[in-house]
Amino acid sequence: MITERAINLQQRIAKEGVALMVLYGSNTDTSIYKNAIELTGKAWGVPAVDTEKCCELIIREEDILHRREDGEQVDHVLSESGLPINATGVETMENIWDIFETAVRLPLAKERMELFTLARELSDNQNLMDWVAEQRAPEMTVC
Repeated sequence: MITERAINLQQRIAKEGVALMVLYGSNTDTSIYKNAIELTGKAWGVPAVDTEKCCELIIREEDILHRREDGEQVDHVLSESGLPINATGVETMENIWDIFETAVRLPLAKERMELFTLARELSDNQNLMDWVAEQRAPEMTVC
């Protein structure tokens, strides 16, 4: 994975975290998403400024949600149409694959497990197993 693709993964992880907050509110624990962004940066040597931008997206949404609870009329950091609220199975699989590819580059089992935990969470949040069950097996021909 090249740095550009790793930055793209960080952005996708940030959007997943923001989407979760938009759906479930300010009490959503996004630490797993922020940690995954940091670990992705570490694994692929992403410049710190790019990693910080992705984490900042989540932090800004947290602030917005608290301000909304206080009665302020403020927009989310991203429109709902820009969030992976109903990601396709293929999009979810791409995220999970990239997370696994990143995990194997990390030296500590604890760090790899953090990314594995996020991959499982994405699978659950995006109903990946439902999508897999709905897919038809390709027709096979016998020679």
